[in-house]
Amino acid sequence: MRNVKLVIPGELMTLNQYVNKQRTNRFVANGAKQKFTNIVRNEVLRNKKENPKFRIPFPSKIKIIWYRKNKRSDPDNIAFAKKFILDGIMKAGELDNDNWANVLGFEDHFRIDKNNPRTEVEFVESEKEGS
Repeated sequence: MRNVKLVIPGELMTLNQYVNKQRTNRFVANGAKQKFTNIVRNEVLRNKKENPKFRIPFPSKIKIIWYRKNKRSDPDNIAFAKKFILDGIMKAGELDNDNWANVLGFEDHFRIDKNNPRTEVEFVESEKEGS
């Protein structure tokens, strides 16, 4: 069993921010989704370039520590960004499908770091569980 950590700099978009963009125009919302998905994709590709042995193990349990600048957003709105994380990993070619067979569960923690907001994602390799 091995663990792999991915650190995504900055804050990812919250659910409320996404909904507001969706109300403006669905193309604006899709553009924002693509932007944040690509941020994650690029971070995965950067890690792979710096360390050719970098591989995210699947199936995995996923532990996420969300470091935000402040407490203005509720945890459930922040955790919405899991969508961007998994889609970015798929776009980088590290995951073929973010289904139940590969994603065994989530553990979320929320912290404040006004000087260095980021999202730390730890993948804990697991055996496939029964269906």
